[in-house]
Amino acid sequence: MGFRPVCRVATFEPVKQVERDPGRFPLLSHTVMKRILLLSLWLGLLLTFGLGLQNCKKDPDPTPTKPPVTTTPGSTTTSPGTSTTATTSTAPGISTATAPTATGVTSASARVSAVIEGNGGAAISQHGFVYSKTSQTPTLNDSKTELGATSGPFPLTISSNLTGLEGNARYYVRAYATNATGTSYGGGGAFTTLPAGTSFSRVSWEVHSSAFPKVGLINPIVVSHNNKLYTVGGSFPAANQANAGNFTYNNEFWEYDIASKKWTQLVNAPGQVFANTGFASRFIYNNNLWVADFTQFYEYDFTKKVWSVKFNLPKINGSRTQALVGDKLYLISIFASQPTQVVDLKNGTLAEIPALRTEAGNWFPSNATFVKDKRIYFWATTNTNNVPDVKMYTYYLDTETNTYTNLGMPNNLAPVTARQLSPNTLYEKDGILYIMANVGGVANYFSYNPATNMYAPLSFNNSPIVADTRNVYAGNGVMYSVLGQDKNSGSGTAPNNPARYDKNIYQVRFE
Repeated sequence: MGFRPVCRVATFEPVKQVERDPGRFPLLSHTVMKRILLLSLWLGLLLTFGLGLQNCKKDPDPTPTKPPVTTTPGSTTTSPGTSTTATTSTAPGISTATAPTATGVTSASARVSAVIEGNGGAAISQHGFVYSKTSQTPTLNDSKTELGATSGPFPLTISSNLTGLEGNARYYVRAYATNATGTSYGGGGAFTTLPAGTSFSRVSWEVHSSAFPKVGLINPIVVSHNNKLYTVGGSFPAANQANAGNFTYNNEFWEYDIASKKWTQLVNAPGQVFANTGFASRFIYNNNLWVADFTQFYEYDFTKKVWSVKFNLPKINGSRTQALVGDKLYLISIFASQPTQVVDLKNGTLAEIPALRTEAGNWFPSNATFVKDKRIYFWATTNTNNVPDVKMYTYYLDTETNTYTNLGMPNNLAPVTARQLSPNTLYEKDGILYIMANVGGVANYFSYNPATNMYAPLSFNNSPIVADTRNVYAGNGVMYSVLGQDKNSGSGTAPNNPARYDKNIYQVRFE
């Protein structure tokens, strides 16, 4: 950078002529005097110029600017020579290690789940799922669900219902979360909806047969196999009469051919009396009929038409809520003193897991169960006549983790005036469950969508069927209600009175 010298200018006074003293100074020549004068002039000029340079000043350079500090997002950086820490937030973190899972997929809906790992250092203001049929990496510009703000705790599992989907279509889905910094997306997943089917909206019924050979039968085990119905055990009026009017159970074994409407008595089941048979184990396994009393499992071979004892166990709990998943039978309990049992039918072994813990009060588990994606769906209902306290929760037991999940009250189900509303029998079509339930002691019918946890009542034409019948699904949208109590006599009629029993088999069709 240049500088501007500031110099002082020297001035000279004229030299006075001094009179020479001949005695003191020798006489100098004129030439010598002239040279001395010139030399003095040059010395004066050099001295003046040097003093001017000493007083010249250079403008100072500006203070150097420190280079900026670059901060990696999400990191903490300290600037050299300072104690100031700069922290920035990032968009929320969503698990990309695994794709979102889709369950309860139907022709029009699905339930998806994913994990948010953290909020990135700033509050999450919105989160949910984005989905598309065309883009494998959907964004907020595509279809989305909005679950609102969340504060964790993290990692946080989130779930959402996708509705209004097209049947037989491939959908791509990602989780997302938004904070003040931006939006993050999780790994991509995909699922295919079921083909669109015809939903049922009403129920019709007819008396299929009234030809049961005996006076009546109540509470037998009932199963369906190859277009035939089978009953094991139950209670007859004559036996009840001999037992002072109390219920007395038997081990008779009957077959009903649906096509010919014919009853045939088969060889009696072995073992102990099938007391309280509504809670006894009964299922089809390896194409044969299996039942259990309190310590033994029995198998009936349909081909050989013989019974055999399969294995013994120390104790087999009675359970209304049963389901077969692979080779394992689950006997679900809601009682703290009685664990849920898991019977390995292949190895003949027994394991126990904790019972479902409900809210305080008297609860009933459902007879009906539904298995999908290794989850057993069932229901629990309060046993109360106090309408505000009536509740029915939908649960599922995850058989891989042996944990229970409460899906809560169905989204559109208000308390009812019935003592209980508990699914008794159901079947599944295109991901929708069609259910017979007990409302006020009379059979009512509903559809239920597990993906949205919503019920819808089905119209029916004055069904005479009461909930005490044994109900079974036989396929093709048809249920059968077998040998229950007569609707007009009710439970007020003594157990030894034949009028108490309904000899009919009702065929129930969903249309």
